[in-house]
Amino acid sequence: MYTIEDTECVTGLLWCLCADIYVCLLSYAHNVAAEGKYVAVVSTMVETCNPEKEVQPGLALLEPIMEKFVSVSNLMVPTDDGRRSQIFVSRSYDHTPHFESETDDIMDLYRRVTGSEFIFRDPRDADGDSDE
Repeated sequence: MYTIEDTECVTGLLWCLCADIYVCLLSYAHNVAAEGKYVAVVSTMVETCNPEKEVQPGLALLEPIMEKFVSVSNLMVPTDDGRRSQIFVSRSYDHTPHFESETDDIMDLYRRVTGSEFIFRDPRDADGDSDE
């Protein structure tokens, strides 16, 4: 994965946006493309009315591009924590390709549903008392 920092100069253009651009490249080795071909996802948090221009530095890394699809998705967040309604809703996926924020969302859902924090334990630890 390659992250273009928000003020990096790419192909002579200086970008001064706050959101990073993420480029995730998948290939035949990942069983998602024909041999010699690649599937790439270029993403960012949209800050202007021209999202395709915002990801242009990431797209430039991938030239030549055979086919390109551009889509913009709204980032949805629950309006209720679910405690009163007992309806627990997660956030939608964000622009990051590494699922860190989705993991945080799952942890938040667990806390809202159960009322306690999830405690990670080694599944090989039969008694569950080890903190090592």
